[in-house]
Amino acid sequence: MKIERPDYYSKFTCTADKCGDTCCRGWEVDIDDDANEYYQLAPGEFAKEVRASIREEETEDGHARFFPLTADGNCPFLDRTGLCRIILQMGEGALCTTCREYPRYYIEAGDYSQQDLSLSCPAVAEIFFAEDGPISYTLTEDEGPEDAEFFGGDGSDACAGNKFCACDGSAGNSFCACDGSGDSDCGGACDGALSGDEKQRLQTILAARDQKVKDIQSKPFAWELAAPRRRAAVGAFAAALGTDSGTAGEVDMALLSALQRCEPIGAGWSEQLSMLQQLIQDESHLDTLTGKFIACAGEKVQGWFRRLQVYFLWRYSIDEWFEERETAEVLCRRSLRAVFLLCLLRFETKGQFDAEDMADIAHSYSREIEHDEKNLEIMKGASC
Repeated sequence: MKIERPDYYSKFTCTADKCGDTCCRGWEVDIDDDANEYYQLAPGEFAKEVRASIREEETEDGHARFFPLTADGNCPFLDRTGLCRIILQMGEGALCTTCREYPRYYIEAGDYSQQDLSLSCPAVAEIFFAEDGPISYTLTEDEGPEDAEFFGGDGSDACAGNKFCACDGSAGNSFCACDGSGDSDCGGACDGALSGDEKQRLQTILAARDQKVKDIQSKPFAWELAAPRRRAAVGAFAAALGTDSGTAGEVDMALLSALQRCEPIGAGWSEQLSMLQQLIQDESHLDTLTGKFIACAGEKVQGWFRRLQVYFLWRYSIDEWFEERETAEVLCRRSLRAVFLLCLLRFETKGQFDAEDMADIAHSYSREIEHDEKNLEIMKGASC
Protein backbone atom coordinates (compact mmCIF):
# COMPACT_ATOMS: atom_id res chain seq x y z
CA MET A 1 0.00 0.00 0.00
CA LYS A 2 1.33 3.41 -0.98
CA ILE A 3 0.39 6.01 1.62
CA GLU A 4 0.37 9.75 0.95
CA ARG A 5 0.06 12.32 3.74
CA PRO A 6 0.57 16.07 4.22
CA ASP A 7 3.41 17.39 6.35
CA TYR A 8 1.12 18.43 9.21
CA TYR A 9 -0.40 14.96 9.62
CA SER A 10 2.05 13.77 12.27
CA LYS A 11 1.76 16.99 14.30
CA PHE A 12 -1.76 16.35 15.58
CA THR A 13 -2.44 15.54 19.23
CA CYS A 14 -5.93 15.54 20.71
CA THR A 15 -6.34 18.32 23.27
CA ALA A 16 -9.15 16.37 25.03
CA ASP A 17 -10.70 18.41 27.86
CA LYS A 18 -8.85 21.54 26.72
CA CYS A 19 -10.60 21.57 23.33
CA GLY A 20 -12.68 24.68 22.71
CA ASP A 21 -15.20 22.86 20.48
CA THR A 22 -15.16 19.19 21.39
CA CYS A 23 -16.09 16.58 18.79
CA CYS A 24 -18.10 14.91 21.59
CA ARG A 25 -20.77 17.58 21.17
CA GLY A 26 -23.19 18.04 18.29
CA TRP A 27 -22.50 14.78 16.43
CA GLU A 28 -24.15 11.42 17.02
CA VAL A 29 -21.51 8.72 17.14
CA ASP A 30 -21.97 5.74 14.82
CA ILE A 31 -20.98 2.41 16.34
CA ASP A 32 -19.17 -0.04 14.07
CA ASP A 33 -19.73 -3.80 14.30
CA ASP A 34 -16.45 -4.56 16.09
CA ALA A 35 -17.07 -1.94 18.77
CA ASN A 36 -20.65 -3.13 19.22
CA GLU A 37 -19.49 -6.73 19.67
CA TYR A 38 -17.00 -5.57 22.29
CA TYR A 39 -19.64 -3.59 24.16
CA GLN A 40 -22.06 -6.51 24.12
CA LEU A 41 -19.50 -8.87 25.65
CA ALA A 42 -17.74 -6.50 28.06
CA PRO A 43 -18.34 -7.20 31.77
CA GLY A 44 -19.15 -4.72 34.51
CA GLU A 45 -21.70 -2.07 35.41
CA PHE A 46 -20.26 0.55 33.10
CA ALA A 47 -20.52 -1.81 30.14
CA LYS A 48 -24.20 -2.25 31.00
CA GLU A 49 -24.60 1.53 30.83
CA VAL A 50 -22.91 1.58 27.42
CA ARG A 51 -25.20 -1.14 26.09
CA ALA A 52 -28.26 0.65 27.43
CA SER A 53 -27.24 3.82 25.57
CA ILE A 54 -27.00 2.20 22.15
CA ARG A 55 -29.81 2.97 19.71
CA GLU A 56 -30.54 1.05 16.51
CA GLU A 57 -32.45 2.03 13.40
CA GLU A 58 -32.94 0.95 9.82
CA THR A 59 -31.35 3.18 7.18
CA GLU A 60 -31.11 3.19 3.39
CA ASP A 61 -27.74 1.47 3.73
CA GLY A 62 -28.96 -1.15 6.20
CA HIS A 63 -28.81 -1.34 9.98
CA ALA A 64 -27.22 1.46 12.01
CA ARG A 65 -26.21 1.73 15.66
CA PHE A 66 -25.29 4.94 17.41
CA PHE A 67 -25.11 6.82 20.69
CA PRO A 68 -27.88 9.46 20.64
CA LEU A 69 -27.05 12.91 21.96
CA THR A 70 -28.24 14.11 25.34
CA ALA A 71 -30.71 16.98 25.72
CA ASP A 72 -27.82 19.46 25.78
CA GLY A 73 -26.33 18.02 22.59
CA ASN A 74 -23.47 16.03 24.09
CA CYS A 75 -22.34 12.45 23.69
CA PRO A 76 -23.79 10.59 26.70
CA PHE A 77 -20.25 9.61 27.72
CA LEU A 78 -18.76 13.11 27.81
CA ASP A 79 -18.19 13.93 31.47
CA ARG A 80 -18.35 17.32 33.15
CA THR A 81 -14.62 17.88 32.79
CA GLY A 82 -14.70 17.34 29.02
CA LEU A 83 -13.22 13.84 29.07
CA CYS A 84 -14.59 10.59 27.62
CA ARG A 85 -15.90 8.15 30.21
CA ILE A 86 -15.45 5.20 27.84
CA ILE A 87 -11.72 5.91 27.71
CA LEU A 88 -11.54 6.47 31.44
CA GLN A 89 -13.48 3.30 32.29
CA MET A 90 -12.60 0.89 29.46
CA GLY A 91 -9.49 2.29 27.79
CA GLU A 92 -8.92 3.94 24.41
CA GLY A 93 -9.08 0.57 22.68
CA ALA A 94 -12.80 0.40 23.52
CA LEU A 95 -13.64 3.38 21.34
CA CYS A 96 -15.60 2.86 18.13
CA THR A 97 -13.79 3.58 14.88
CA THR A 98 -15.33 7.05 14.48
CA CYS A 99 -14.01 8.29 17.82
CA ARG A 100 -10.68 6.51 17.58
CA GLU A 101 -9.77 7.83 14.12
CA TYR A 102 -11.21 11.36 14.09
CA PRO A 103 -9.96 13.84 12.85
CA ARG A 104 -7.93 11.50 10.64
CA TYR A 105 -9.46 10.15 7.46
CA TYR A 106 -8.36 7.49 4.99
CA ILE A 107 -9.43 7.03 1.39
CA GLU A 108 -8.16 3.96 -0.47
CA ALA A 109 -8.25 3.24 -4.18
CA GLY A 110 -6.47 0.08 -5.27
CA ASP A 111 -3.03 0.15 -3.70
CA TYR A 112 -3.08 3.88 -2.95
CA SER A 113 -4.17 5.39 0.38
CA GLN A 114 -4.77 9.12 0.79
CA GLN A 115 -4.60 10.18 4.43
CA ASP A 116 -5.24 13.59 5.92
CA LEU A 117 -6.66 15.48 8.90
CA SER A 118 -9.94 17.38 8.92
CA LEU A 119 -10.01 21.10 9.59
CA SER A 120 -13.26 20.53 11.51
CA CYS A 121 -11.06 19.75 14.51
CA PRO A 122 -9.92 22.99 16.24
CA ALA A 123 -6.54 21.48 17.10
CA VAL A 124 -5.93 20.57 13.44
CA ALA A 125 -7.00 24.04 12.27
CA GLU A 126 -4.59 25.59 14.76
CA ILE A 127 -1.73 23.43 13.46
CA PHE A 128 -2.71 24.06 9.83
CA PHE A 129 -2.71 27.87 10.08
CA ALA A 130 0.34 28.08 12.33
CA GLU A 131 2.23 28.25 9.02
CA ASP A 132 1.56 30.18 5.84
CA GLY A 133 3.97 28.44 3.49
CA PRO A 134 3.46 25.60 0.99
CA ILE A 135 2.24 22.19 2.12
CA SER A 136 4.46 19.22 1.31
CA TYR A 137 3.18 15.68 0.79
CA THR A 138 5.05 12.47 1.51
CA LEU A 139 4.45 9.21 -0.33
CA THR A 140 5.62 6.07 1.49
CA GLU A 141 5.32 2.32 1.04
CA ASP A 142 4.14 0.40 4.10
CA GLU A 143 5.77 -2.83 2.94
CA GLY A 144 9.30 -1.51 3.36
CA PRO A 145 12.08 -0.07 1.19
CA GLU A 146 12.08 -2.79 -1.45
CA ASP A 147 9.87 -0.68 -3.73
CA ALA A 148 12.29 2.25 -3.92
CA GLU A 149 12.81 1.57 -7.63
CA PHE A 150 9.08 2.04 -8.24
CA PHE A 151 9.41 5.63 -7.04
CA GLY A 152 12.46 6.37 -9.16
CA GLY A 153 14.86 5.51 -6.37
CA ASP A 154 17.28 3.90 -8.83
CA GLY A 155 18.22 7.34 -10.13
CA SER A 156 16.31 7.05 -13.40
CA ASP A 157 13.62 9.51 -14.46
CA ALA A 158 11.25 6.89 -15.82
CA CYS A 159 9.20 6.42 -12.65
CA ALA A 160 10.20 9.47 -10.61
CA GLY A 161 7.20 11.06 -8.97
CA ASN A 162 4.79 8.67 -10.71
CA LYS A 163 2.64 6.84 -8.18
CA PHE A 164 1.16 4.62 -10.85
CA CYS A 165 4.10 3.73 -13.06
CA ALA A 166 3.09 1.30 -15.81
CA CYS A 167 6.38 -0.59 -15.68
CA ASP A 168 6.67 -4.38 -15.85
CA GLY A 169 5.59 -4.90 -12.23
CA SER A 170 9.06 -5.63 -10.88
CA ALA A 171 8.34 -3.15 -8.12
CA GLY A 172 5.80 -5.47 -6.55
CA ASN A 173 2.63 -5.41 -8.70
CA SER A 174 1.71 -2.13 -7.04
CA PHE A 175 -1.26 -1.53 -9.31
CA CYS A 176 -1.81 -4.99 -10.75
CA ALA A 177 -4.70 -5.22 -13.22
CA CYS A 178 -5.61 -8.75 -12.22
CA ASP A 179 -9.11 -9.82 -11.33
CA GLY A 180 -8.10 -11.13 -7.93
CA SER A 181 -8.80 -14.72 -8.98
CA GLY A 182 -5.29 -15.99 -8.33
CA ASP A 183 -4.82 -17.06 -11.97
CA SER A 184 -2.64 -14.10 -12.90
CA ASP A 185 1.07 -13.46 -12.41
CA CYS A 186 0.52 -11.92 -8.99
CA GLY A 187 -1.05 -15.13 -7.70
CA GLY A 188 -4.10 -13.31 -6.39
CA ALA A 189 -2.06 -11.20 -3.98
CA CYS A 190 -3.85 -8.13 -5.30
CA ASP A 191 -7.32 -9.32 -4.41
CA GLY A 192 -9.75 -6.53 -5.27
CA ALA A 193 -7.15 -4.59 -7.27
CA LEU A 194 -8.06 -2.09 -9.95
CA SER A 195 -8.53 -2.87 -13.60
CA GLY A 196 -6.20 -1.33 -16.15
CA ASP A 197 -8.77 1.33 -17.07
CA GLU A 198 -9.42 2.14 -13.42
CA LYS A 199 -5.71 2.52 -12.74
CA GLN A 200 -5.29 4.81 -15.70
CA ARG A 201 -8.21 7.02 -14.71
CA LEU A 202 -6.96 7.23 -11.12
CA GLN A 203 -3.47 8.05 -12.33
CA THR A 204 -4.82 10.81 -14.55
CA ILE A 205 -6.90 12.38 -11.76
CA LEU A 206 -4.10 12.33 -9.20
CA ALA A 207 -1.50 13.56 -11.68
CA ALA A 208 -3.79 16.50 -12.51
CA ARG A 209 -4.32 17.11 -8.80
CA ASP A 210 -0.59 17.12 -8.09
CA GLN A 211 0.09 19.52 -10.97
CA LYS A 212 -2.60 21.91 -9.73
CA VAL A 213 -1.14 21.82 -6.22
CA LYS A 214 2.33 22.49 -7.62
CA ASP A 215 1.07 25.43 -9.69
CA ILE A 216 -0.90 26.90 -6.77
CA GLN A 217 2.05 26.72 -4.39
CA SER A 218 4.52 28.20 -6.86
CA LYS A 219 3.02 31.70 -6.58
CA PRO A 220 1.09 33.93 -4.15
CA PHE A 221 -2.63 33.30 -3.69
CA ALA A 222 -4.70 35.26 -6.20
CA TRP A 223 -7.36 37.18 -4.29
CA GLU A 224 -9.60 37.08 -7.37
CA LEU A 225 -10.21 33.41 -6.59
CA ALA A 226 -12.09 34.32 -3.42
CA ALA A 227 -12.90 38.00 -3.91
CA PRO A 228 -13.67 39.11 -7.49
CA ARG A 229 -14.10 42.87 -7.46
CA ARG A 230 -13.96 43.70 -11.19
CA ARG A 231 -16.97 43.14 -13.38
CA ALA A 232 -14.77 41.44 -15.99
CA ALA A 233 -13.93 38.71 -13.49
CA VAL A 234 -17.49 37.96 -12.42
CA GLY A 235 -18.39 35.71 -15.35
CA ALA A 236 -15.37 33.45 -14.87
CA PHE A 237 -15.88 33.46 -11.11
CA ALA A 238 -19.54 32.50 -11.50
CA ALA A 239 -18.63 29.64 -13.82
CA ALA A 240 -15.98 28.42 -11.37
CA LEU A 241 -18.63 28.34 -8.62
CA GLY A 242 -20.99 26.35 -10.83
CA THR A 243 -23.38 29.30 -11.07
CA ASP A 244 -24.93 31.01 -14.06
CA SER A 245 -23.15 34.27 -14.85
CA GLY A 246 -24.57 37.38 -13.21
CA THR A 247 -23.57 40.30 -11.06
CA ALA A 248 -21.21 39.74 -8.15
CA GLY A 249 -24.17 40.12 -5.80
CA GLU A 250 -26.21 37.51 -7.65
CA VAL A 251 -23.32 35.07 -7.58
CA ASP A 252 -22.91 35.56 -3.83
CA MET A 253 -26.64 35.16 -3.22
CA ALA A 254 -26.61 31.87 -5.15
CA LEU A 255 -23.72 30.68 -2.96
CA LEU A 256 -25.57 31.80 0.18
CA SER A 257 -28.65 29.91 -1.00
CA ALA A 258 -26.59 26.73 -1.22
CA LEU A 259 -25.23 27.28 2.29
CA GLN A 260 -28.73 27.89 3.62
CA ARG A 261 -29.94 24.59 2.15
CA CYS A 262 -27.30 22.74 4.17
CA GLU A 263 -28.41 21.20 7.45
CA PRO A 264 -26.91 23.33 10.28
CA ILE A 265 -24.64 21.34 12.59
CA GLY A 266 -23.32 23.76 15.19
CA ALA A 267 -24.97 26.42 17.30
CA GLY A 268 -24.71 29.87 15.78
CA TRP A 269 -24.24 28.78 12.16
CA SER A 270 -27.67 29.96 11.03
CA GLU A 271 -27.02 33.31 12.68
CA GLN A 272 -23.75 33.66 10.79
CA LEU A 273 -25.54 32.98 7.51
CA SER A 274 -28.07 35.71 8.35
CA MET A 275 -25.20 38.14 8.92
CA LEU A 276 -23.68 37.05 5.60
CA GLN A 277 -26.93 37.80 3.84
CA GLN A 278 -26.96 41.34 5.21
CA LEU A 279 -23.36 41.83 4.10
CA ILE A 280 -23.96 40.46 0.60
CA GLN A 281 -27.05 42.61 0.06
CA ASP A 282 -25.04 45.79 0.67
CA GLU A 283 -22.70 45.48 -2.33
CA SER A 284 -21.08 48.88 -1.85
CA HIS A 285 -20.18 48.11 1.76
CA LEU A 286 -19.03 44.61 0.77
CA ASP A 287 -16.63 46.02 -1.85
CA THR A 288 -15.27 48.58 0.60
CA LEU A 289 -14.79 45.99 3.33
CA THR A 290 -13.14 43.60 0.86
CA GLY A 291 -10.64 46.27 -0.13
CA LYS A 292 -9.81 47.08 3.50
CA PHE A 293 -9.40 43.42 4.42
CA ILE A 294 -7.06 42.64 1.52
CA ALA A 295 -5.04 45.80 2.20
CA CYS A 296 -4.62 44.83 5.85
CA ALA A 297 -4.28 41.08 5.31
CA GLY A 298 -0.68 40.94 4.23
CA GLU A 299 1.28 37.93 3.03
CA LYS A 300 0.34 35.72 5.99
CA VAL A 301 -3.39 35.78 5.25
CA GLN A 302 -2.64 35.31 1.58
CA GLY A 303 -0.57 32.27 2.51
CA TRP A 304 -3.37 30.87 4.67
CA PHE A 305 -5.84 31.07 1.79
CA ARG A 306 -3.34 29.38 -0.50
CA ARG A 307 -3.01 26.53 1.99
CA LEU A 308 -6.81 26.33 2.23
CA GLN A 309 -7.10 26.14 -1.55
CA VAL A 310 -4.60 23.27 -1.61
CA TYR A 311 -6.41 21.52 1.28
CA PHE A 312 -9.72 21.35 -0.59
CA LEU A 313 -8.23 20.43 -3.97
CA TRP A 314 -5.97 17.70 -2.58
CA ARG A 315 -8.66 16.32 -0.28
CA TYR A 316 -11.49 16.10 -2.81
CA SER A 317 -9.85 15.40 -6.16
CA ILE A 318 -9.80 11.67 -5.44
CA ASP A 319 -13.59 11.77 -4.97
CA GLU A 320 -13.85 12.40 -8.71
CA TRP A 321 -12.52 8.89 -9.30
CA PHE A 322 -15.23 7.32 -7.15
CA GLU A 323 -18.05 9.61 -8.28
CA GLU A 324 -17.01 9.77 -11.95
CA ARG A 325 -17.69 13.49 -12.13
CA GLU A 326 -15.64 16.64 -11.67
CA THR A 327 -16.50 18.37 -8.39
CA ALA A 328 -13.26 19.33 -6.60
CA GLU A 329 -12.77 22.70 -8.31
CA VAL A 330 -16.34 23.85 -7.68
CA LEU A 331 -16.24 22.74 -4.04
CA CYS A 332 -12.88 24.44 -3.58
CA ARG A 333 -13.96 27.76 -5.09
CA ARG A 334 -17.27 27.81 -3.23
CA SER A 335 -15.47 27.03 0.01
CA LEU A 336 -12.85 29.72 -0.53
CA ARG A 337 -15.53 32.33 -1.20
CA ALA A 338 -17.64 31.24 1.78
CA VAL A 339 -14.64 31.32 4.12
CA PHE A 340 -13.56 34.69 2.72
CA LEU A 341 -16.99 36.20 3.42
CA LEU A 342 -16.90 34.81 6.96
CA CYS A 343 -13.46 36.36 7.37
CA LEU A 344 -14.89 39.73 6.35
CA LEU A 345 -17.51 39.47 9.09
CA ARG A 346 -14.82 38.70 11.68
CA PHE A 347 -12.57 41.49 10.41
CA GLU A 348 -15.42 44.01 10.53
CA THR A 349 -16.22 43.03 14.12
CA LYS A 350 -12.64 43.02 15.44
CA GLY A 351 -10.93 45.55 13.17
CA GLN A 352 -8.06 43.09 12.81
CA PHE A 353 -7.44 39.49 11.78
CA ASP A 354 -4.99 36.84 12.97
CA ALA A 355 -4.23 33.12 12.77
CA GLU A 356 -6.67 32.33 15.59
CA ASP A 357 -9.48 33.94 13.57
CA MET A 358 -8.54 32.06 10.41
CA ALA A 359 -8.37 28.74 12.24
CA ASP A 360 -11.70 29.30 13.97
CA ILE A 361 -13.53 30.25 10.76
CA ALA A 362 -12.09 27.40 8.70
CA HIS A 363 -12.85 24.97 11.52
CA SER A 364 -16.48 26.14 11.73
CA TYR A 365 -16.99 25.91 7.97
CA SER A 366 -15.41 22.47 7.79
CA ARG A 367 -17.53 21.18 10.67
CA GLU A 368 -20.71 22.38 8.98
CA ILE A 369 -19.94 21.06 5.51
CA GLU A 370 -17.39 18.25 5.51
CA HIS A 371 -19.04 15.79 7.91
CA ASP A 372 -22.53 15.72 6.47
CA GLU A 373 -22.86 13.91 3.14
CA LYS A 374 -25.90 15.92 2.09
CA ASN A 375 -24.23 19.22 2.92
CA LEU A 376 -21.11 18.21 1.06
CA GLU A 377 -23.18 17.16 -1.94
CA ILE A 378 -24.91 20.54 -2.01
CA MET A 379 -21.57 22.32 -2.06
CA LYS A 380 -20.28 19.97 -4.75
CA GLY A 381 -23.45 20.30 -6.82
CA ALA A 382 -23.43 21.26 -10.49
CA SER A 383 -25.44 24.38 -9.72
CA CYS A 384 -26.12 26.53 -6.68
